[in-house]
Amino acid sequence: MGIMSLIMLIGAIIISGFFSSGLATFKLENDGALFDLYFRVGAIVGHLTHIQAHEIYINKVIEYYSLLWNYREGVYDVTFMSELPQSVVEDMFYDICREMFHKAPLFRGLDENFLRCVSKIVHVVIYNPNMIICSTGDYAMNMFYLLQGEVHVKSKLDRRMNGGILRAGCIIGEMNLFFSYPYTTTLETRTCCQLLQIEKFELFELLKKHEQILKLLRKRVDRRFVKVQNDYEIVGKEPICWVQQRVNPSLSNKSDIELDFPVVMRSGKGFNRIIYQDVLDDTEDVIIIDMPCIDKSYEKKHTQVFKTCVIPPILNTTETWVKWWNTLVLLISVYSAIMAPYCHHFVSNNELMKFLCDIDSFIEFLFCFVYMCDIVVEICYSCPVTGLYYKFKDGLSIRLSEVTFWIDVISAIPFAAFDWANIQEIKRIVNIVRCLRLWKVGRYFEYLDNIHPDSLFLFRLIRAIFSIVYGTHLASCYLYSFACSIKPGRTTVNCERVSWLRSFTEGKTGFSADARHDVLGITEGYWISFYFACATVTTTGFGDFSPQTRTEMIFLAASQLLSFCITGYYTALLTSALSCIVRPKLVFQQKLIGVRQFLTHKGLAEPLQKRIIEHYYLQDQLWSGVSLPDKVSHYMYDTPEYLHEDAIYQEVELHFDGVPIFTKLDPKILVNITKLMRRYLIPPGAIFVRKGEVRRQMYVIGRGSVAFFSDKDDIIPTKILDETGHFGLRDLLFGEPSHHDIKTMSYCLLYEVELRDLFEAMRSDIDLLAHVEVEKQKLQHGIDAMILEYSLNSKNLPNDDAKEIPSFIYFPKYPRDIMKHCTYQEYEEEIGRASCRERV
Repeated sequence: MGIMSLIMLIGAIIISGFFSSGLATFKLENDGALFDLYFRVGAIVGHLTHIQAHEIYINKVIEYYSLLWNYREGVYDVTFMSELPQSVVEDMFYDICREMFHKAPLFRGLDENFLRCVSKIVHVVIYNPNMIICSTGDYAMNMFYLLQGEVHVKSKLDRRMNGGILRAGCIIGEMNLFFSYPYTTTLETRTCCQLLQIEKFELFELLKKHEQILKLLRKRVDRRFVKVQNDYEIVGKEPICWVQQRVNPSLSNKSDIELDFPVVMRSGKGFNRIIYQDVLDDTEDVIIIDMPCIDKSYEKKHTQVFKTCVIPPILNTTETWVKWWNTLVLLISVYSAIMAPYCHHFVSNNELMKFLCDIDSFIEFLFCFVYMCDIVVEICYSCPVTGLYYKFKDGLSIRLSEVTFWIDVISAIPFAAFDWANIQEIKRIVNIVRCLRLWKVGRYFEYLDNIHPDSLFLFRLIRAIFSIVYGTHLASCYLYSFACSIKPGRTTVNCERVSWLRSFTEGKTGFSADARHDVLGITEGYWISFYFACATVTTTGFGDFSPQTRTEMIFLAASQLLSFCITGYYTALLTSALSCIVRPKLVFQQKLIGVRQFLTHKGLAEPLQKRIIEHYYLQDQLWSGVSLPDKVSHYMYDTPEYLHEDAIYQEVELHFDGVPIFTKLDPKILVNITKLMRRYLIPPGAIFVRKGEVRRQMYVIGRGSVAFFSDKDDIIPTKILDETGHFGLRDLLFGEPSHHDIKTMSYCLLYEVELRDLFEAMRSDIDLLAHVEVEKQKLQHGIDAMILEYSLNSKNLPNDDAKEIPSFIYFPKYPRDIMKHCTYQEYEEEIGRASCRERV
C-alpha cells in the first residue's frame, strides 16, 4: 500500500503538472502557427471584400492557404535554411532537381557544377486545383516539372474535353526554353500541384557564362526537333496529341529501342491497360501519361507528400459518397467500441441492451464486411490519382507503411467464425481489437482541428469529453470483470466473494450481503462500476469502494496514472486552444511594451509619446491585428504571383490611374511599385506635411481626406483633397518644397511612393524611364512659366494680393467635416460616421 501511494503521489505531481505544462508549450507552437495563418486569412478575406474582389478569386485564395497548410504546414519558402552553410543549401536544391535533370534529355549527363547552377534558378511553385498552367496560343517561356499532383491536358481536337492526364514526374515544355512557339494545348491542374519552374530568361542569363554548354544544348534541341518532325511525317497526320516511340510488347529485349526518356501511356478506362501505339484521336479516351526514371537511383517518391500531409486525402476528398462512407465507418467504430466490452462483461435487464447484445455476433460479421470494404476505399483514396491501376499501386504503397493499416486489417477479421474464438481470453483480445477501431474517430477530430481553427477550443472540448467518458466506460467494464463473470446463457452472473464490489455491500442493512451482492451484480452492475471508475479516474473517491485483491490494486493504480496522462494531455490541448485566441493581441502588446520602454528611456515629451503609441495602434488596426514579417507590405506575401499580384493590382489600380506618370502604366511595373510602397493610417487632425519640407515622396489617398493650409495659423483650409487624390508629385521628381501645411481631416489611408523605390521598380523598363523624363520636362516647363508669372505679379502687386501658384492636383469645391473626435471603428462604419458628426 505504501508503494502504491508513493507511485500515485509521484504521478499526481510530476505527470499531471510537468507533463501538462510541457505539452501545452509544445502544442502552442503548432497551434499558434495554424491559428496565425488562418487569422491572417480572415484579414485577407476582409481586405479583398473591401476592394470588391470577385467571389471566385476570394475562394481561390482561401483554398490556396488551406493547401499550403495541408501540404507544407504553412511554410511558403525555405527561408529557415538561410542559417545553414551555402554548400548545404546548394546540395538541398540540387537534390530536389536531380530527378528532373535525369529525366530531361536537355539536361541529362551535363556537368554537375552547371546543373547545380541551374538548380539555383529553379522555383518551386504550388497551384490550386482547376488552375491554368498554360493556354493554347500563349508563347511558351517556361519549363515545368511536376513534383506532386496531376495535370489535365485539354484535347487538341476538342478543347472542351480532357485528352490526357500528366502524373507526378512528368516534364512540361522542355523545348520551350529554346523555341518560343505558342502552346498547342491547354494545361489545367486536376489536383493541388507542386511544380519546379525554370524561366527562359533566367536560364539564358546563366548560359551566357557557359557558352560551350549553350552550343551543346542547341544541338540537342535541334536533334530532338528533327526527330519529332520525322515522327509526325511517319504518322502522316496533322500534329497529333501524343507521339512516342513505338514499342512491340512481344520483344523480349526492349533495351535496344532508342528512347529519349521512357513514357508509359495507359488508358483511362477500366484497369488502365498500357497503350503501345501513338494516339491519333485524343477524344476517344483519356490517356494517363507517366514518365518513370531510367535509373531508379534518381527516382523520388512522389507519394511521400500524401504520407506527411496534415489532413489525410481520404478525409479531404471531393467525392460525396466517400464522405458519407466515412461517416458510416465512424458511427460503426463508435458503436463497436462501446458495445464490445459492455456485452462481454455485463448482463442487462434492459430489453434494448439485451437485444443488442444477443445479436452482437451477427452485427460483428456485418461490421467485418464493412471494414473489409473500408480497407479497399482507404487504399484507393489514400492518394488523389486517376486510374484504378494507379489508385491501388500508389495507395497501397502509402497504406502499407502505416501502422493503422494493420489495425484495419485485424479489425476486419471475423474472429467469431473460428471455434477457438469462444475461449474467454481470446474474447478479451478480440474486444480490445474492436476497441482499437476508435482510432478513426480520433483521426477525424484531428481533421476538424485543421479545417476549423476558429472553433479549435470547441472541437477539442468535445474530443476531451468523449475520450474521458469512453475511457471511464472501458475501465468500468474491466473493473466489473474482476468482481463478476457472466454464466453460460447470459442470464446470471457469478460474483467473487472477495472483490471491490463486496467492499460496497458490506455493512448495508435491509437484506443479506450475499443477496445484495448478486442483485447489484445483475441490476446495477454497470452503473456501480461506472461510478467506481469515475472516482478512480478523477481521483475523487468517497471511501465507499476499495480494491480487495492485488490484481484490482494494480489495475486501479495503472488507471490513475493513465488518467493523469489523459487529463494532462487534454488540459494542454485546451490551454493551447485558449491561448491561440488571445495570441494576436498578446504579440501586439509585447511589441508595445518594448516601444514604451524605449520612449521612456529616451525621455521624449508626453504628447510625442502618445502620438507614437497611437501610430502603432492605428497600424495594428490597418492590418487587422496581423503581424507581418520585416520588409513585407502586403497580407498575401506567401502566395504565388498569379494570386498576390492580382490582389495588389486591384487595390491600387483606381488610385494610381490619375497620377500622370502612372496613367496607362504596364500592370507589372505598377505591381512592382506597389510592392515597395508603404501604407500609413493617419488619425484626424494630424499635420502630415509641413510647409517648406522636401521629402522626395509622393502620396496617394486610399481613404479619407486631407486639407491644405497656406499658413499654420489658418482655420479654414484653402483646399481639400479626397479619396484617390494624390499630392507630392513635384516633390518626388524635383525635390520641390511643399507650399502648404497638409493636415488630415479624418482617418486617412495613405500610399507612400519614394523616389528610390520608383526607379527600383522601373529600372528594367527603358521606355518607361524615357516616359518619366518626358513628364518631368512637361512639369519643368510648367514650373518655369509659373515662376515667371509669379515674379511679374509680385513686382506690380502688393504682397497681400500676390497671385497664388496653381497646383497639379484636383481639389473638390465642397468642404468636409473635420471628424477628429471619431474613433477608427466609427469612421469605418456608416452608422458611426453619422453619430460622430452629431457628437461633433
